[in-house]
Amino acid sequence: MAERVPGSGRSHTARTADNVATVEELVRSQEDKPQTYHTVHETAREIGIHRSSVHRIIRKDLACHVVFVAIQTMIH
Repeated sequence: MAERVPGSGRSHTARTADNVATVEELVRSQEDKPQTYHTVHETAREIGIHRSSVHRIIRKDLACHVVFVAIQTMIH
């Protein structure tokens, strides 16, 4: 397997300190508002980065777990 040369390849631009701070601000702003949430898609759209980058920031940089509870209505 070829060794990777430092500085080669595409640089990472989505997980910058500014983006991490913005995602953290949006996530933390919901703590005192029960029954409300921003989806990863909404957050990504608002910041202008890909949703997988937002998800990665939430999981790896903020050490949070995205929790979604779906309630289904049973039709009898």
